[in-house]
Amino acid sequence: MANKGQVTKALQAVGACWAVRTDKFCGADDPLEDQMAGRKTYHVHPDASYPHQDHILRFASLRAIMEWVGEVKAARKAHALQ
Repeated sequence: MANKGQVTKALQAVGACWAVRTDKFCGADDPLEDQMAGRKTYHVHPDASYPHQDHILRFASLRAIMEWVGEVKAARKAHALQ
């Protein structure tokens, strides 16, 4: 299982970063259903060079973030081979 330090490094490796903070939380810009249910998620900016609030990705677990990072790396590798 990945810890937050490993996830932070993995995010940096693909040019992403944490949005606002590194713990799970429910923010004012989260979907209304999540706010009403009190669902907390990890928030990530997929492009650290342009961390815009409308581009935040939400993940239920650190494992889900690591899976997303793996998918980003695989997509970039596949694109580079074309």
